[in-house]
Amino acid sequence: MPASAAMLDSLIAHVPVSMQVLDKDGLTVRVNDAYLALFGYGTRQEVEGKHNPRTHASIRAQGLDQYIERAFAGELVHTPTAPFLPLRAGSAAPGEIRATLIPIFDDAGAVENVIIVHEDLKALSTSERAWKRRDKLMSGLQAAYRLITDCLQVGAVIEAVLDAAQEVLGADKAAIWAGGRDDDWDALAQRGLSPSFQEDLRSVRERSPALQAVARGIKDSNEAWAYHMTHPVLHCPEFDRLLAGEGIRRVLVVPLRSRDVVSGTLTQYFSDDAEFEATHIEAACLLADLAAAAMHNAFLFEQLTAIRDELEERAQATTEDLRLAHEEAVLNEKLAAVGYLAKEVAHGLRNPLNVISASSYYLHSRCPGGDEKIERHFEAIGRSIGQAADMITDLTALAGGSKPEVVRLDITELAHRAVQERLTSVRVPVETDWAAELPPTRGDWAQLLQAMRSLLANAAAARRERPVYVGTSRDDGFVEFSVGDDREDLAEEEIGSAFGTFSSSATQWTGLSLTVARQIAKRHEGNVVVDRANGVTWFRMRLPVDDGAGS
Repeated sequence: MPASAAMLDSLIAHVPVSMQVLDKDGLTVRVNDAYLALFGYGTRQEVEGKHNPRTHASIRAQGLDQYIERAFAGELVHTPTAPFLPLRAGSAAPGEIRATLIPIFDDAGAVENVIIVHEDLKALSTSERAWKRRDKLMSGLQAAYRLITDCLQVGAVIEAVLDAAQEVLGADKAAIWAGGRDDDWDALAQRGLSPSFQEDLRSVRERSPALQAVARGIKDSNEAWAYHMTHPVLHCPEFDRLLAGEGIRRVLVVPLRSRDVVSGTLTQYFSDDAEFEATHIEAACLLADLAAAAMHNAFLFEQLTAIRDELEERAQATTEDLRLAHEEAVLNEKLAAVGYLAKEVAHGLRNPLNVISASSYYLHSRCPGGDEKIERHFEAIGRSIGQAADMITDLTALAGGSKPEVVRLDITELAHRAVQERLTSVRVPVETDWAAELPPTRGDWAQLLQAMRSLLANAAAARRERPVYVGTSRDDGFVEFSVGDDREDLAEEEIGSAFGTFSSSATQWTGLSLTVARQIAKRHEGNVVVDRANGVTWFRMRLPVDDGAGS
């Protein structure tokens, strides 16, 4: 070859189409790999230095030698399309070929070499269609990428990936499988497959070592696996029958890889007999990689959202606990102030009340009977003395705060006693509903009796027309003493403040009764709660059932 050989070598090495270089005598001195593939040669030694198209009989017979002579005359020649000319016996005919002959001149202006560029029109057409399909697939994947990456929930990502598998990749059916232990797989979602397909496939796989090896291989190799029923390689008739029952002819399984770990597969099922193209497999792998990353990110997002929600709930609960603690601290300050005065006030009031009570009794016994007006006044005096005595008792209870002397007791028996002591004497109408055979509770008899009397006093003062309703019941691990009255309905914000010191919905009552009742209940690991039903406001003292432990 001439001095320009280096330039021709570089050109041939980088041009993807078939190229052949002839010297000034027409002898082939250089070919590339594309030439060998097009004309069916195995090595360059079979062509270079041996083949001379300028004198080849078949070429001359078809009149193609004239184009070669024109090129050696210095003309750039484009040959028309012609049938493929076999240059080697037994070589397959690719279809039609078109050639371009390019003369290369030396310094004197003579043709030094002729380069022949062969174009296989069938291959070019096939390549063009492949590129169009590839372009369509890539465009579809770009659109799918935008949809999938916009999803923030794992379920939404899975649905978007299955949409892309069917709409972009053309799968008739699709599924996303999660890889479990022992080479088992569970369907996270599937499209077009029968409800029993997952269990049927699991059953077939358990009996087929070949399928088990495929599952392991997908995990270990991280490579796509294609299966075609027209040329099966598994030798698993059960698997083929299962696919045929679903109308499936071929399967493409692509691993879902996240951080170099195969966590599942994107599996596509097709009902036709077409062969899998490299472009399709490449697009499926891209979709699977996108799916794995999006699912992982969505899973992390869901975890972060759950953690955020939990932290918000904890913050709200902590804020509420702080608010309640502050309210309790304020209440304790009030109670401490009340307790400071209570000891002196209670002692100072009891003696005058005793004198008033005794004097009222004496005067009542000396007044002539039958005068209704006088009787009403004595009843009013009696009620006022009772209210004052209850106030003193409440003050004493708030001031005391003593630890309960715990014994086992019957809440219904205690409730009977409280009603008799607090309501019967002042002639307040009462309706009772006592539960039979309640389990016992444990507590301080005197303190719980005081709490019940306080609730009854509050109801008696607040009721309007209907009687005071009293009852006992059981609710899970608690026994309840309930007192209800037809007072005006309490607003939501009034319920909490009803238990504040000196707060009450009854203008003729101090409000200490509810505070005392709840304080005593809490000393006994219980509480006092409020609810309203059928026009009746209920205050329910809940005390834990005594299960007998430690008794």
